[in-house]
Amino acid sequence: MSRFDSRRDGTIWGMTAWTRIGLWRREDHPEWPDPADLVDPSWDVEERSLVATYLENGAASPSFMIWTLSDGSFEVGERCRLCEGDVLITFNYDTDGTYVWPDGLGHYVEVHSVRLPSQVVNHILQQQPFDFDAIQARAWDRIMTRWHQDEHDTSWWQDVTPRSAD
Repeated sequence: MSRFDSRRDGTIWGMTAWTRIGLWRREDHPEWPDPADLVDPSWDVEERSLVATYLENGAASPSFMIWTLSDGSFEVGERCRLCEGDVLITFNYDTDGTYVWPDGLGHYVEVHSVRLPSQVVNHILQQQPFDFDAIQARAWDRIMTRWHQDEHDTSWWQDVTPRSAD
């Protein structure tokens, strides 16, 4: 069994039950990676498209964030960090029962070739052929039984993603 295989209790070796991915560096979280550091233009287009499709079809999780700005106003989303265009990525989160990611992560993968760590890509590719109804049902079963009991970990994401020298 590799260190990233599922254990009997539903956790992933080396990770907690709900592992957050796709969190980008912010002023209040300088430890998170910059998506620009993960861009890989040589990533196979077909594989990248499969990963993006999977991410775009996760089950909506109970996690939703609203950021409070220094002036007291609120944000419910942010512009893409790479194209800085009209793409607004909300702070809604999706899950497949193992990973939890911002609903705009598929945009980063598909449009900007942001390559996720191999453990995440391998996990996604092992779910083929994708049965999104089954994936969402499995995720919702897990949400209903474990969401509030389990730890939500961001350290694994920080540890496996490269960072540019600041």
